[in-house]
Amino acid sequence: MGCVGSAAARECRAVPAQREVGSPSLHDVQPSDLRRRLWLVFVGLGVLIAALIAGSLLIARELHDSAQRKYLDRVIPLRGAMRDLLRS
Repeated sequence: MGCVGSAAARECRAVPAQREVGSPSLHDVQPSDLRRRLWLVFVGLGVLIAALIAGSLLIARELHDSAQRKYLDRVIPLRGAMRDLLRS
């Protein structure tokens, strides 16, 4: 049931919020543990960003090489055919 009325509202404010057993609040965690967790999160994010950058560079290089191969396969024969046409 909710807190209705001024007396009930005072009682609701006096009761601390219930939390699950085993879930520590920030007040229960030591600063060194928080620093270590934060450091691990930043290292994880750094690894993730590095992997994304490496993947995007590999994809860009593969796209460039593929475009070059297709250019060589299609344009150079076209050039030769055009020269043959102009010579005849």
